[in-house]
Amino acid sequence: MSSTGLTDPDALLVRARPQDLGGRYESFFLRANDPTARRALWVRYTLLLPKGRPSEMVGDLWAVWFDFDGPARQDEASRIVAVRERFPISAADLGFSTCRVSAGPGELGPDRATGVARANGHEIAWDLHFDALAPTHRPFPYRWLERAPLPRTKTLTPMPRAAMRGQLRVDGAEIAIGGDVAWPGMMGHNWGSTHTPRYVWWQSSFVEGEPDAWFEGMTAELPIGPVVTPPLSLAHVHARGRTYAFDRLWRMHAAETTFTPFRFTARFTGPTHRLDACIEAPAETVAGLTYPNPDGTRLVCLNSKLARAELTLTALDGTGVLVLRSPYHAALEVIRGQDALGRPVRV
Repeated sequence: MSSTGLTDPDALLVRARPQDLGGRYESFFLRANDPTARRALWVRYTLLLPKGRPSEMVGDLWAVWFDFDGPARQDEASRIVAVRERFPISAADLGFSTCRVSAGPGELGPDRATGVARANGHEIAWDLHFDALAPTHRPFPYRWLERAPLPRTKTLTPMPRAAMRGQLRVDGAEIAIGGDVAWPGMMGHNWGSTHTPRYVWWQSSFVEGEPDAWFEGMTAELPIGPVVTPPLSLAHVHARGRTYAFDRLWRMHAAETTFTPFRFTARFTGPTHRLDACIEAPAETVAGLTYPNPDGTRLVCLNSKLARAELTLTALDGTGVLVLRSPYHAALEVIRGQDALGRPVRV
């Protein structure tokens, strides 16, 4: 399947509108993992419409390079390079009928992403080409949840698996992404009136010995007026031609989850299978980033693209067990309000 053959092109449309007086944010992001080394690239194209001031819409270009196997990466400060640069943006820069977001020198389309961003004496430039290898994934069990007032943060995954190739330049050093063997990656998309203040999100597009496998899950505590929900969780696992869904609305509170920095575990029970998941990132691979909200508040996002993951699918009828492992290719993203959990906030 190529990017031109996506099963759900609507997943690539920009949701934000210049007339959104209540404030909006929107993010498209790409990840590419070196299949043979602890190296990963994460780039984001974000829109921010300040609450009550939509005419002051801005676009941010983000890039984070994780390199824990490169010869020059001897200290933690140089192993993670993070940049974010802000640019004014207009409605003309947005694609409402196709995926096209332009901000400053960056542009994102359905099969190519380019950009350059600078911050704190660092510069990252990228030119990526990508092909979708799996159909669009919508984690919410019902489409109306993407339009409903709650949850205030919406999410979907236009490309849960993608083949990434291109060129990267980090502080002047040229790095090839892919070549004879493409780097496994993905494209994500989220939007809303605010970032969820407490959540864990995890995903992988590379599973040892399972060429078509991917998985994604999330746990969130949702503020509803003065009340905060208990943790609500869902997960999806695709392997060997089948997708296992743990997303029933009336079961989202029932998943057993734990989080300690930076280890997340969960147990889900579905109609036919039980899922046990463990996603863990070494603390030194976690980058702290500032996420601005449309109302002017800020949260700290803690993110690793080099997490380890092990998932066990157990058939409830006793007919089999499937173990899926991603040795250092999983994403683990955590927000705990403004708590950086001891990690440096880089941008």
